[in-house]
Amino acid sequence: MTDRPLLTAQEQQFLAQAIADVEKQTTGEIKIFLEPECPTDPYVQAQKKFFELNLHQTRQRTGVLIYVAYQSHHFAVLADTGLHHQLPDGFWNNLRDELTEQFRNKPLAEALHHAVTRCGAALMRYAPAAPSNPDELSNRVEIV
Repeated sequence: MTDRPLLTAQEQQFLAQAIADVEKQTTGEIKIFLEPECPTDPYVQAQKKFFELNLHQTRQRTGVLIYVAYQSHHFAVLADTGLHHQLPDGFWNNLRDELTEQFRNKPLAEALHHAVTRCGAALMRYAPAAPSNPDELSNRVEIV
């Protein structure tokens, strides 16, 4: 019996395409990062990965990281300063609660797609595409 990969190649492509679709309509850059264990507080680990992945270097400061430690069941969603303070109070807590439910009840690819969709809706509203809108970072899902 072969073990199923965390995300199949098809699922990874599906998520990368969802990210690309959002980014065409916004100045945002979304990155999904998956690792087995979270060695510290998930928010602290997500901050570390945010900088390692250069999400803080986007032109409009509208990078978003969806961080998941899949074996230890931790996650965090971080947005850069160009987006974070524009969103209404409670947005991040509501998103956290929503995603907690998604990760509990849906396959990982579906839950991640939901996260991309929700972040994309916020980006479309608060960081719409500019006339010059380059894709600044890879849309590939990072799996460690």
